[in-house]
Amino acid sequence: NTHIGSLRGELELYLSTDIRAEYNQCRAKADDIEAKLEANVKARETLSSKETELDYAMKDVMVKLEEAENELSENMQQRRKYTELSERVTKLMEIYGESNITALTTEIKNRSREAYLEEETLNRSLVEKKAYYEQLKNGYPIGASEEIQKVYEYIERFYGDIAIMGIDYLKKCDTADRGIILERIPVLPYCIIIRKNYQKVITDAGIKGLDIGNYAVPLVAVEALDKRSNLIDNVNLVYVMKDSALYTDEKALEKELRKTEKDIEDIQFRLERVAGKSQVLEQDYDFAKEYESVYMKEAVAVVEASERIRYTLKELESNKASILSELEEIQKKVTEFADTDNLLTESLSEVTTRLDKFTKLGFFIKFCF
Repeated sequence: NTHIGSLRGELELYLSTDIRAEYNQCRAKADDIEAKLEANVKARETLSSKETELDYAMKDVMVKLEEAENELSENMQQRRKYTELSERVTKLMEIYGESNITALTTEIKNRSREAYLEEETLNRSLVEKKAYYEQLKNGYPIGASEEIQKVYEYIERFYGDIAIMGIDYLKKCDTADRGIILERIPVLPYCIIIRKNYQKVITDAGIKGLDIGNYAVPLVAVEALDKRSNLIDNVNLVYVMKDSALYTDEKALEKELRKTEKDIEDIQFRLERVAGKSQVLEQDYDFAKEYESVYMKEAVAVVEASERIRYTLKELESNKASILSELEEIQKKVTEFADTDNLLTESLSEVTTRLDKFTKLGFFIKFCF
């Protein structure tokens, strides 16, 4: 009786209390708590699964963010590159006095053509000066022109060895005789001397039909060289030609040599400058043309890529913030579940203790539940 009274006191049961009903109510409460605990377990599993899913999503977002940031860094380097190229083009426009890329390439091309023509002219002058220099070194201020050569070859082909060029004839004369001959025939260096068949040669229709442009090639009979009188009256006719002193005066020849050397050096110097100018023009043209056809399009593509990357970064940052918010919410719910579980566990412990007491009470009063 002492145990029964003690248990009834602990269970707060009065004599009128329906013990079975009280037990069933306690049992129902324990079942409800256990059900809530089990539901919480499932809820936590769902949250854990969602958290794992979000963790993977976060890792994916972080990888994509790193890739996008690296892509943006490379894009910024490219933009700096095209900014520098644009500044270089702007500088070229200032130098060449143009306001757009098309006009710039046209102007550079025109200047390149002018430089090429100037270089060609200087090269021809250099070749002529060097040839003239070699002639002077051999003691003769002129050489056989193309026109004289053409007439001489015709005579040699059709008449054999009957002619000699005036300059070659002078080479065989001593200095004194050269002076006498040139006084009588100043144009002899530009003539061809015919040693025989003079009349036949000068009446040859073929020789008159030779294409020697606007030049005239004098043909002189060898007999004219032996005459003492002038071939042409030098009082009424004056020749504009190389100074005959170059044939007879060594000092005059040496002076002409030095002058020609200086002329050659001057032409070579000008050629170097033109060549350097041509090289710069070529480099500027190649760059401007490439900028017009390639770099301008690439620069536009880089700007568009920059906008696309920035938009992607913005979206990824938004996704990251959203995932972080969800993870925080999950952590908050996990904490709430932990607190609830603690309370439910305490309640279940109390209810279980009460149920145990009901069981003991039943044994004592031989009441079957």
